[in-house]
Amino acid sequence: MQPFKHILAATDLSEPSQEAVRLATQLARNFKASLTLVHVFEYPRALYSPAALYAGDLVEPVLEEVEATMAQTLRSISRDIPQASAKIRQGVPYEQILAAAKESGADLIVMGTRGRTGIAHVMLGSVAEKVVRLSPVPVLTVREPEREFETAADEKPREHPRAIAQ
Repeated sequence: MQPFKHILAATDLSEPSQEAVRLATQLARNFKASLTLVHVFEYPRALYSPAALYAGDLVEPVLEEVEATMAQTLRSISRDIPQASAKIRQGVPYEQILAAAKESGADLIVMGTRGRTGIAHVMLGSVAEKVVRLSPVPVLTVREPEREFETAADEKPREHPRAIAQ
């Protein structure tokens, strides 16, 4: 396998995705690869209602905060990876992440995941899952550990509830 040449790190600025950015930075440094950060925002459906016209510009303050956070992240990364860049895109997150990967020539996507399960996963879906399924390049997902790994050595022997006749 060839070393990675261009890594795309997708971030929603949550802690799991910031951990993914840290790992992507480390990988880019180790592989001497370029790095692109991408953040995708999607307008809330409520902004499409007539009532939203009277609510003033709700998106601009959020975008300013995102731009400031991305600029700060890029400054800290640029010390190690001078060719790093950052993009903010608008649209459906998984579609925009895949488009950014294609446009930048990324050969690896790194992104965080919250690891939703149950009804939250069914209702919200998973951006990471869609990127993993649809990406033509490898995708490394980074999840915040909820607990430590358990190994077979840590487990107590399980007894079957039926007694064995002797």
